Amino acid sequence: RTLGVPALRDTQLPDVMQAALDPTTRRRARHVVTENRRTTEAAAALARSDLRAMGALMAESHASMRDDFEITVPAIDHLAALMHAAIGGEGGPALRACAPPAARPRYRGSGGRRC
Repeated sequence: RTLGVPALRDTQLPDVMQAALDPTTRRRARHVVTENRRTTEAAAALARSDLRAMGALMAESHASMRDDFEITVPAIDHLAALMHAAIGGEGGPALRACAPPAARPRYRGSGGRRC
């Protein structure tokens, strides 16, 4: 209620950052607001089959869960770091590997080959 809205989905990031919140609550609220934005952007990325954008959003989401909401565990952080190192922070190739077969022909890897 400090932000004057019924739910965090009804506010914007600048409002969260300027509100009189303790540091932990501010980080948690920042995660919720930015995760809502990422969800909307992810839907648009998937609609246009943009797996690179989707991968970047997933990386941002993990960082936010780790740093702002503090809900990750070391094993997941390690896997995220390995993926980032292996694919340069873009999740397109990793998403391609687990995409359902019907979606694979629409995505070409960096080598131009169909999946």
